[in-house]
Amino acid sequence: MKTLAALIVGLVAWSMSFTSYAQSGAVVITSTAVTVANTSTSVAAANSQRQFLLLINDSDTNIYCKFGATAIVHQGVLLVANGGGLLLDSTGVSQQAINCIAVTGSKTLLVSQGQ
Repeated sequence: MKTLAALIVGLVAWSMSFTSYAQSGAVVITSTAVTVANTSTSVAAANSQRQFLLLINDSDTNIYCKFGATAIVHQGVLLVANGGGLLLDSTGVSQQAINCIAVTGSKTLLVSQGQ
């Protein structure tokens, strides 16, 4: 999984917009930049086929995320400003919907997932 994680990080760094990547025998990686508001924002729908998830905060403000629930500031998973991230692989990836909230304004969250 370390090789897959390195591939994902490289892909996210390369593209700030919607991207899909596939190689023979590998999962399909889909990456997108999501604008997260200061209200709960859906960043990924529930997906029973999800094998990994990578979230990277590409903003100057902290972002909080919750799985299968409404995002609330100061609750759930904290993605710190300027590059805070979370990688969940096949041994612990959530297949629930993911909602996030920015502490202030509308901020960019990079979301990559694969199946």
